[in-house]
Formats: sequence, structure tokens, C-alpha cells
Amino acid sequence: IKAIAMDMWDPYIKAVKEHCPGCDIVFDQFHVVSSFGRVIDKVRNIEFRKANQRGKEVIKGSKYILLKNPENLFKEEKPKLKAILKLNKALSTVYILKDYLKRLWQYRYPKCAQRFLDFWCSLAFQSKIKPVIKFAKTLIRYAYGIINHCKFPIHTSRLEGINNKIKVIKRKAYGFHDVEYFSLIIKCTFNK
Repeated sequence: IKAIAMDMWDPYIKAVKEHCPGCDIVFDQFHVVSSFGRVIDKVRNIEFRKANQRGKEVIKGSKYILLKNPENLFKEEKPKLKAILKLNKALSTVYILKDYLKRLWQYRYPKCAQRFLDFWCSLAFQSKIKPVIKFAKTLIRYAYGIINHCKFPIHTSRLEGINNKIKVIKRKAYGFHDVEYFSLIIKCTFNK
């Protein structure tokens, strides 16, 4: 095993280092951007509490609008996003940083990726937004696994898709009491 894709969870990292010494760890884009999505939500909650009545009306119900990619917004969501970004500097900043962060996985040379990561983190520190600064410090700590995507452009998306399918099977059945039967249903689903 040359490389393993995963999220930035210390028990996973410890297990890989223990059982696959010398293996490169690659932190998956989905998990890193998803972690930043939680930061966006924290900032949104902070800004909602600080906002006046008009600001609260604009920010209310914006959680998923801020997390979506611009091309995935519904027609009626676009004006709301525009109003949020115009009204609130902190939310505008985290929204821009989210899109910038995704660019990191486009780099193919480790030095270029490291320069971009350093640039992104400097923007995060300049924002003076505490949850964003904390996230940037996390990225610096785990930079090795983010930069490793240049050598090993792997990800966990297929595995995440399988996990989601299994969760749907489980939900449809309201839980299985027989593990063998549950395993059989999963095998049948993926052998089609």
C-alpha cells in the first residue's frame, strides 16, 4: 500500500501509521471542505446572533445556501445569497474562502500546492474570524496529507457513495435485526 485517502481524524491517522508504516496519507477534498462547511455554519450562527432584526431576516434559513456551490443554487436562492454576501462581511469572507479552498486540489506539484495552502491560510488569519483561524491552524497541522494529493490523486468518493447506499437500505427497512440478512441485501444491491 503506497497511499491511503481518508479524513483528518487522528485515530485513523494513528491506525495507518501503526499498520501501514511508510504509507502516505492523503486527506480527501470532500472531508476537508466538509469540515470547513461546519466552520461556515459556526460563523453564520455567530453573525445571526450579532445581527439586527433586518440582518437576522436575511441570514435566517441560509445554512445550505452558503454551503452550496454557485452552480447548484436554485433560481430563488441566488438573490438571497447575494443579499447575505452584501449584508455581512464575515459570511462573505467565509463563502469566498470556501471556493478558494477547493482550488487546492487542482495543483499537481507539491511546492505549488504548499504555496497556495500558505496563501489560503494567510487570508484566513487576516480575516480575524476565530473559527476560520482555528481551521487554518488545523490545515497547517495536517498540510502533509493535503499536499500528498499531488503525488497520489486519490479520494474516498466511491466509498462514501457505497456508505450512503447502505444507509439508505438500512433506513428503508427501519433497521435489520438479522445481520446475515442485512449483509445479503447489501451484497445483492451491489451485485446488480
